[in-house]
Amino acid sequence: MDQLSPWERAHLAAIESTYPGWRIVVQNGWWWASKHVPPSPEQKAAGVLSEFARPGPYELVAALTVQLGILARGARPDGRRGGLCRRIPGHRPPPKGYSAGTGA
Repeated sequence: MDQLSPWERAHLAAIESTYPGWRIVVQNGWWWASKHVPPSPEQKAAGVLSEFARPGPYELVAALTVQLGILARGARPDGRRGGLCRRIPGHRPPPKGYSAGTGA
């Protein structure tokens, strides 16, 4: 790991605690994230990456947030669909074309 400034060490610690499923390292100026558990074939097909690099901590957090979104919507490690959300009994999805927060 490169010699990190106090600012970079603080960001690294915050990212590691926020994204515990990923190993975070800084190498040659690039911020790397590697999944502790490799994605399943279903997760890979949905777009989950096993590792990636970004030029800084803010870009890495943005990419990790995208990865969590894919995991929340997509395939789970057990191969079932639905991500982190469960269907609420009796709840109906909004009608097609509905857009929340449009002010209309």
